[in-house]
Amino acid sequence: MNDTKKSETDTQDSAMVRTVLSNLGAVFRHLFPGVLIIGVAYITHPYWFCRLNTYSWQHLMLAGVVALVAGNIWYTLNRYVWHQAVDFGMYRFGIPGPGRAGHGYHQDLANFVAASISSADIPKRARQHIEFRSSSVLFIYMIGEIGLVLSFRPGQSAWIAANVWPLGIASALVLVGGLWQHCITRMIDNQIVARAQEDTRANVSDARS
Repeated sequence: MNDTKKSETDTQDSAMVRTVLSNLGAVFRHLFPGVLIIGVAYITHPYWFCRLNTYSWQHLMLAGVVALVAGNIWYTLNRYVWHQAVDFGMYRFGIPGPGRAGHGYHQDLANFVAASISSADIPKRARQHIEFRSSSVLFIYMIGEIGLVLSFRPGQSAWIAANVWPLGIASALVLVGGLWQHCITRMIDNQIVARAQEDTRANVSDARS
C-alpha cells in the first residue's frame, strides 16, 4: 500500500518537473521581464512602492498584474521590433540562418516558418531547444537594454549613479553577447529545419521505391 502511494507520488513529481521544463520558454516570455521591471523600479524609485503593503494579497495581486502586463508589453516590443530588425540585418549581411531564396526577406522568412511549423520530422526536443534559446536571447537583450537605460537614468540608487560608466559598458557587452547568441540560434534553427527537410525527402524517396 505504502509502496503504491510512493510510486504515485514519484510519478506526479516527475510529471510536474516535465511540465515545468517544457514550459520554461513561456516562463521567460511572460514572467521574467515583468519581475525584472518591478525589481529595477523598486531599486531606482522606491517611493513608487511606499503604499505597497506586502502583507496584503490584494496589493500583491495588483503588483503581479502590473508586472505581467508591463513585462509582456516589453517582451512583445523586443520580439517583434528589435529582434526582428536584428534578424533582418543578419539576413541582409548574409549571416548563416534561414536561407535567402531570392524572394526577399518577408517571403523567405514566411517560407522558412511555414516549413518549420508544418514539418513532422522535427523532433520535439529540437523545437523546445530553439524556443528556449530564442527566449533566452530576448532576455539577454532585455538585461542589456535596462542596463543602458539605468546608465543614463539611475534614479535614486546611489550605487548605480556612482557606476554609470561601468554599468553602461557592461550593458553594451551584454547586448553584443545577445547578438552573438542570436547568430548561433539562427544557425541552429536553420540546420534543424534543413535536416528535417532532408529526412522528409528521404522518407518520400524510400516510400516510392
